[in-house]
Amino acid sequence: MSLPAEPQALIDELTRLSERFAELVLPLSSAQFHWQPDPGRAWSVGQCVDHLQRTNRLYTAALSVAAEKGRAAGRSGHGTLRPNLLGRWFLGMVEPPARFKVPVPVRALVPHGEGSPGTTWSDFLASQDAVGQLLRESCDLDLEAIRFRNPVARDLQLFNLATGFLLIAAHERRHLAQARRVREHANFPSR
Repeated sequence: MSLPAEPQALIDELTRLSERFAELVLPLSSAQFHWQPDPGRAWSVGQCVDHLQRTNRLYTAALSVAAEKGRAAGRSGHGTLRPNLLGRWFLGMVEPPARFKVPVPVRALVPHGEGSPGTTWSDFLASQDAVGQLLRESCDLDLEAIRFRNPVARDLQLFNLATGFLLIAAHERRHLAQARRVREHANFPSR
């Protein structure tokens, strides 16, 4: 079954992001994967990847709950991915280049600095697969009308499902840029 154009484009974008991360991450030694330009203040490449898989899992769970409620309420649609007004503003704040540093507001999203590169990478890929699978399953819903409870700011139910899915990709682009800056740092270890 073919997907509507917008969800397919987003799934393709997530695949491209995984490929870009693979190019960045897979050649790294464990020391390079965990190296921080400013320990305690700036994340390593590994922490960027770990943070993304944690965030993806949290958002996928929240989006899934909302999609189930939307399905139960008969909120069918055509799988269009247009964020609402607040969502457009928020997406603009998340997209790189990062205009400001955002503290991680949920403890569960704080990356670990010691994980195995292989396990962290596998967890990231699994989180990508889960996002893509949920998007495929949600294409018959009205993604613009169904709201979800933001897992980072639980009192905010102002974003629609479309914003949630688009936010995952924007967040990944932001941390891909951050991970690239770590790799390009003058003191990045040679092995």
